[in-house]
Order: sequence, then structure tokens, then C-alpha cells
Amino acid sequence: MHATMATGTASAPAPALVVEDDPVTRMLLVKLLETEGFQVHEAADGESALERFAEHPALIVLLDVLMPGINGFETCAAIRQKAGFSEAGVLMLTALDDTDSIDRAFEAGATDFNIKPINWPLLRRRVRYALRMQRLYAESELNQARLAQAQRVARVAHWEYDPEVAVFHWSVEMRTLLGLGETNADNWLADRIPADDRTAIRDRFKLALRDGTPFTVEHRVLTDADGERVVLVRGEPTGSEGYWIGTIQDITDIRQAEAQVQYVTRFDPVTGLPNCDALLERLTEAILEADVHQQRVGLLVFKLTRYKAIQESMGSPYADRFLGVAAERLTSHLGSDITVARLGDDEFALIVTDLRRDGDAVQTALAVRERLVAPIWVDAQAIYTEPVPGIAVYPTDAADAATLLTNANVAMRNGYEQNHQSYCFYTADMNARVIQEIALEQDLRRALAEDQFTLYYQPQLDAASEETVGFEALLRWNHPKHGIMSPATFIPVLESTGLITQADCWVLETADRQCRAWNARSDWPVRMAVNLSAEQLTDPGLLPYIEQAVRNDNLHPAHIELEITETVAMHDLQASQSVVQALRALGFSIAIDDFGTGNSSLMRLRQLPVDKLKIDSSFVFNMHTSEQDASIVRSCIHLAHELGLSVVAEGVEEAIHVEMLREMGCDILQGFYFGRPLPVSDAEAFIHPA
Repeated sequence: MHATMATGTASAPAPALVVEDDPVTRMLLVKLLETEGFQVHEAADGESALERFAEHPALIVLLDVLMPGINGFETCAAIRQKAGFSEAGVLMLTALDDTDSIDRAFEAGATDFNIKPINWPLLRRRVRYALRMQRLYAESELNQARLAQAQRVARVAHWEYDPEVAVFHWSVEMRTLLGLGETNADNWLADRIPADDRTAIRDRFKLALRDGTPFTVEHRVLTDADGERVVLVRGEPTGSEGYWIGTIQDITDIRQAEAQVQYVTRFDPVTGLPNCDALLERLTEAILEADVHQQRVGLLVFKLTRYKAIQESMGSPYADRFLGVAAERLTSHLGSDITVARLGDDEFALIVTDLRRDGDAVQTALAVRERLVAPIWVDAQAIYTEPVPGIAVYPTDAADAATLLTNANVAMRNGYEQNHQSYCFYTADMNARVIQEIALEQDLRRALAEDQFTLYYQPQLDAASEETVGFEALLRWNHPKHGIMSPATFIPVLESTGLITQADCWVLETADRQCRAWNARSDWPVRMAVNLSAEQLTDPGLLPYIEQAVRNDNLHPAHIELEITETVAMHDLQASQSVVQALRALGFSIAIDDFGTGNSSLMRLRQLPVDKLKIDSSFVFNMHTSEQDASIVRSCIHLAHELGLSVVAEGVEEAIHVEMLREMGCDILQGFYFGRPLPVSDAEAFIHPA
């Protein structure tokens, strides 16, 4: 057996010290320890022993009792008193075999003793035993340190209960754990439990003591800093009569994290209002209470009509501030018995409990309108909204919370469609319209699969020569039962279901094929204008799809003009720039459609690499009767030309429009005056044969 350091990980021999005034005995002791693998230092008296120990702290000390100067008892006591010296194993060697001397050796801190004359085989075994004990002690200290560290990481302390004196003993870690000051009282924790928890906690512990069963209890603890922590206390009997041991864990952070997760999953982060899931839970509770008390429950659903336009033009942060102001206005003026929730985007809902008559719901609806039709100020700018609450009542209109919410939504939509009434009650026949929309969605999916869509083409003419220079491709649906359907009927459903991107791709490739066919027969180039929807422009798959189509010769950028509405382009200018630049790099020309309907300016549009500007028809239509509209059109044409852009005027319906636009220098004209959107066979009349 060879002695190494107590950690058990180092190969260096363990240090030892021999303190003996007799040179021969000292030499023999050194030899014995060296054969056991120690690195040995030696001293002839107590004073030099302490010096050697300070220089080379030993794991084992063989110490003679009777020496000149300070004796072995005093030397041993001095070793024990010095910081860091207490871990050494001290074997005292003495010719004194009386009981008093032996007791005095242990009182001084000796680990063991050996009577002189020395029994060398016995001493060797006692050295080995002492080394083993020191290693176990060192391992125990290390384990204690690791346990204390683990408890600090886990925020755990421990306790014991002594039934003989009915006292709890708490580990010192708990004071640090809970930020508590020093105290000598073992029952101090009871005074730290808030009064409203204290009785229940004591009763729980008394019950566990009586039944001898393990327990777990959670409660609050008051700290010295006037704070509050949440702890989880566990305990179980030790097996000894009445003795208990247990742990106490600070779970404040865990409970706070759980509360945060609960908040995030149940509350809207923008307004702080309950979200749709929380609303349905509260609505279900309200319905159960209504059943017990034979009452009715009203549900109002409404939307902030300007939200989406604000989000597109001013950005999401500004729109969120608008929502926050509106929500604060609602919650601060409605009664505490009314639950307000944000369902998503621009939609909100209110639960009205104990509804005695329909008039109560009407009063709440009118109160909502009164609060929200007044200007909502955000960053010194007034915003106006026009909420039209839809109202559904339990149990008249639905038997459960989810259906009640659906029907209130249907009522709201009907209210907007009926010229923005102040409010709208749900009626059963409203569901017929919803059923129709579901059927329309199914028909649209079938239309995409069965190639029921077709394109109509509206000609675009050079303003000076009135020669055809291009067409705008417009989607129509050739429904097997209803015939040609207007896009106003089905485009919103395509957008709401996500089918619009698939339809847009079909339009782009079909328009490209038709344009190539016309160009093969025309005496000058014909361009085809195709609209990109907001969904397609923001679809990450747009560019890969177009690049692949160009590579496969399914798209020919040279004669395709992609139109992006002003509102879509300005919603996220940086993202629009990236997409537009990539499309122009492929060879497409870009036009800004419906210019003037958004909140942007030509100066902002300069940041987009576009080629053409299309003035919205609403300005062109009235410009011969409205000097203001005429000035807007004139300014747009002038500034667009200054920026190197060509200009298309939409909505040209009268000869006076043509005359005025020519005088203003407009480049291209489009409108019913020249031709409505036409099927391929009729549109070909505008093509000049080569």
C-alpha cells in the first residue's frame, strides 16, 4: 500500500511529518513511512515541527510526547488550532501509558496513539489505518462541499425535527437561500410564514406527525428585505421515534416562470387583455354560472376597422400603440363585470354576464362605439375607427362557448355588410352565408384543379398615337354553374384561404404564354402587365419559383411587367426593395399600381427600383370636375417623369379624360373608353398584325 494525495487523483506521494527528539527512533520512523510511500519531513522538537508543518502541511504526523521545549501535547494542540491544519492525522508516540496521559492526548487532538517501546508491525498498521481515515475524512469534506454547492444551485436546504424538545433545526444554507438574517432561534421560520398561511401549515405538520406519513407542502416565507419567497417543504420520519428530516426548496423562480408562461399563453402581449383561449374559458365559466342561476350571457365581437390599413402604412409598432390606447380606453370605462379580450389582429370581444334583456347588450354595444368612435390619438395623430359589434346571446343563439363566439363573429360581419349599423344581433339565417362561403372555398379548390379559371385582358394604349402597347391580365372564374364570375366575388376567399399564391402563379404563366403568342403576330412589341398580390410578394417561395420558371422557359421577363400596389410596396419597404431588385435583375419591369390610394409619396417610392407608375382610377375619373384631383394627377405625372418613370392612367372613361391626360404628358392610357377587360378572342382585335 502506497500513500498518495487524499484526493485520490494525483500520483504525488502524500506528505508526512516525523517529530522525535531521539535521532535513531526518528530515523526508523522516517524509514517506515517512506516504505509506505510517503514523502517524509522530520523535526527534532515541537518548535521546529510547527515550522515544518507550516512549510509542508502533512497528511500524517508521528509525534513524540516527551520532547525538549514544548511537548507533544502542546504541539498537537497548536497544529489543531492553526487554520488548514485540522485535517492531519496525528499519532502520538509515548512511554506514558496511564489513562490520564491517553485522555490528554485525545483532548489535544490526537487521532491515535502508540505506546513506546514501539511495536513496529502494529505501528505500520496504525499508520495505514490513520491514512485511510484521513482519506475518508477528505472525501466526506469534499462530498459535503459538493452537496452544499448542489443545494445552492437547486436552492435547497435541509431541516430536522427533534421531538424531545419540539424544535426544528434548520441548516445554515437556508438563511442564505431565503435572504434571511442571522438568528439563533430554531423555530424562527414559523414567524416568517405569513399569518394567512401559518395555521394551515402547522395543521399539516401536526397531521403528518400524528400519522407518521411523509408530507409535501408549499407556502410563502417573508424575508428580511420585506420580500416574499415561495418554498416547497418536504419531510419524512427517520425511523427513530418522532424524529423527522426533510428539505426546503426555494421555488420562487419556478413559480414566477410558470406564471409568465401562463400569462403568455392566456394574454395578448400587445394589449395585456385575455386572448381567445382565455376568453373561451371565461365564457364557458359564465355559461355554467348562468345555468345555475337561470341567467343569460351576451357576447359582443367587434373590430377596429382602421387597424390593418394603419399596420400597412405606418408599420406594426405604430399599429400596436393604437391597439394599446384603444384597449385601455375600453377597460377603463366598462364595468368590472365585463370581460374584454383580444381575439387576434383587429378583433375584440366582450362578455356581458347576467344579461336580463337584449337592451343590456345594446347598451354595452353603444358604449363600445361611444368610446372608440372618438379620435384615438397616437403620437399626436388622430385615428378614427368604426366598430360595429356583433351580438350573440346564450342560450338563445348557441349552446356552448365556441358556437356563441362563431355566431357573434357572423353577426359582426353581417353588420359591416349592412352599411355599418351601430350593432347587429345574430340570427339563424346568417349562417347560410357562412355555409355559402365554405362551399365557395371548396369550389375554388376544384377550380384550380380543373382549370376553370380564365384571363381577361384590358388594353393599354399609347397616349399620343392610341396604338396598343400592352394589356393588363385580369383573373376571371368560369364557374360551371354560374358562368363568368367577377373577381370581387372570389378573390377575398382566395386570399383568406391561402389559395391566392397558387392562383397568382397560374395567372403569371398563362399571361406569359398569351403575350408570346401575340408578339409572334404583332408588328411591334406587346407588353403584359400582371398583378402580384400581397401574399405572393411576401411569399419566400416567390423568387425561387420565378427563377425556375425563367430557367425552364415558362416565363419571359422581357415582355412581362409585374404590378405591385402602393400599399403592399410600402408596408415593408426594405423587404419590397429586396424582392423588386431581384425581379428586375431577372429582366422584369416593375410598376407601382393604384398610386395615390396609400400614404406614401414619390420621394419614398424613389427607394424602389421601379419603371412605371399607375395613377389610381379614383383620381382620373373626377379630374374633369375636380380641380383638386386634376392637380394631383398633374403633379404625379410631372414628378414621375422627373424620376425617370413612365406613367399609366387607369380609369379613362371619357374623351375629356384622354384630352386632359395628353395635355399633362401622360404616357399610357387604360380604361373603358378604349376597352373593357376582354376574353382572348375579343382582345385580339387590338393587336396589329405583323
